[in-house]
Amino acid sequence: METTWPAAKINGKVAYGQAHIQPGINEWIGVCIIPSSLLGGDPESLKSVIIEYEGLFNSEEERTNGKGKAKILHFAAAEQENQFIINIEGIGKPELEKRLVKKLTFSYDENLPVNINPAKKRKSC
Repeated sequence: METTWPAAKINGKVAYGQAHIQPGINEWIGVCIIPSSLLGGDPESLKSVIIEYEGLFNSEEERTNGKGKAKILHFAAAEQENQFIINIEGIGKPELEKRLVKKLTFSYDENLPVNINPAKKRKSC
């Protein structure tokens, strides 16, 4: 799987993606590219499935590794064959390797990959 996204783990298996810590009820969100075989089953049946995420967490200026449980919100085919993109929403606070000290903000577009073509980097504006 060729990608510029950071490595992560979903349920202990290799995937690619990252999470963004934010203020509010849903304390973190994420986007991951997974092989179609990772979770098994029909993609439509995977909505609302609870997964374990382990990988990069960021805020606007800081980054750390961590892990947490999340619910799959959206599931879409990726450009590369046999891959899917999942959008996840954290359930509770994640366990982080280090505490983020900067003020948390809602910046989904700035902190998570928005280009669903995993082999290309997002262009700067």
